[in-house]
Amino acid sequence: MISVSQDKNTFYYVHWIPSEQGPLVLDYGKEIIKDDLNDLYYNALNAIRMKIKDDNHIFSISLDSKIVLFSQTSIEDEFDHFDVLNWFNDQTIGNQTDGDNETFHYSFTKKQRMYLNVHFKSQIKDSIKRFAQDYNSEIRNLGLGIFSAEIAARCIYNADYHKKYAVLKIAQDCELLIVSGGELVSFLNFNIKEKKIILNVNYGDVVESKKILKDLEIIISNKDNKIKSVDHLYYYKGKGKFKVIENLLKFKKVNATSLNIFSKLKFNENQKIIDVDAMQYAEIGASFWGIDV
Repeated sequence: MISVSQDKNTFYYVHWIPSEQGPLVLDYGKEIIKDDLNDLYYNALNAIRMKIKDDNHIFSISLDSKIVLFSQTSIEDEFDHFDVLNWFNDQTIGNQTDGDNETFHYSFTKKQRMYLNVHFKSQIKDSIKRFAQDYNSEIRNLGLGIFSAEIAARCIYNADYHKKYAVLKIAQDCELLIVSGGELVSFLNFNIKEKKIILNVNYGDVVESKKILKDLEIIISNKDNKIKSVDHLYYYKGKGKFKVIENLLKFKKVNATSLNIFSKLKFNENQKIIDVDAMQYAEIGASFWGIDV
């Protein structure tokens, strides 16, 4: 398996195989693509393919959440949810079989009666499919940013043992997911400036989002040692250096864990990768779905 995640024009990859001890890492690294952005995905996957010494190319790919658009739809119980979502798609992006865009839906908690809509360009999938056809490769799954990292939290760190947990991505534009009882509670985007949080957009439960943002302000200011609004927080970082990450690693929190997937995987050779570097690979998590880690 070749697991790939995207952060703008940087593509992180991990080449691994199943073993009796769990996933065995054969190689990992990153590719920075400076070519024509119209063929970004084709060129990125091909560059990674040429680095991997394996004739059996099976890919798992996680797209950068910044390349898609989000919206949410509220649906009352008396309406058929699928009919409303199909109507919504036709009104906003037209017929998906003929159009340039596609939409996927994540349901929030049942009591919210809402869906998170993810809209992305069909040409992205077309480019990936063309690569797979040209090089006799298989695309096992296609994930998305922090949603893929949430799968890493569940599959590698058993996050779903907790009733309520959150996954936090520290970047220029931070993202956060709240999950309770296996259901999506909130998805939000915000900035951190001088230890203050500025909310950009919230999807889902506003009350729960405000609670955890208040918690985060206290935590990043080192005024408390525990997140109170969720049972556990799993955090990782995007490309770049962030003081918040340094503080979280330096001042250990009682119920916060860095998403260093390599700490749970086996290496072909005796290798180690430090937390601050390893966290950039968290979004390959969708590839571990159903794997005993």
